[in-house]
Amino acid sequence: MIEVKILVDNIDYDSIVDLLMPVVGEKLQAKGGLAGKIGSKTEKLAQKAHKLLSKMSQEKKDQTIVNLAAKKRAVIIEKVSTLAEKKGVHVQIYDISVQKI
Repeated sequence: MIEVKILVDNIDYDSIVDLLMPVVGEKLQAKGGLAGKIGSKTEKLAQKAHKLLSKMSQEKKDQTIVNLAAKKRAVIIEKVSTLAEKKGVHVQIYDISVQKI
């Protein structure tokens, strides 16, 4: 088994918001009702998210990403494995961990 460690710094959180808001909007729309109405306004969602980010400290932003990665660990493993397979690389990922250093 091989351990791969990647250190990340200077994350462009605004770009992450721009990337994820359409997906979040679609998921909310699929729920219908009030959530669906909110989800249909992805531009407004993105503006609110950017505003929230601008008020957060760097420490809080980083900790939020660490918490989200821990919560979505299984999904991340699945997506990375699927992407590798699409690129012709067969790999079994056993674990992914994220921590703030």
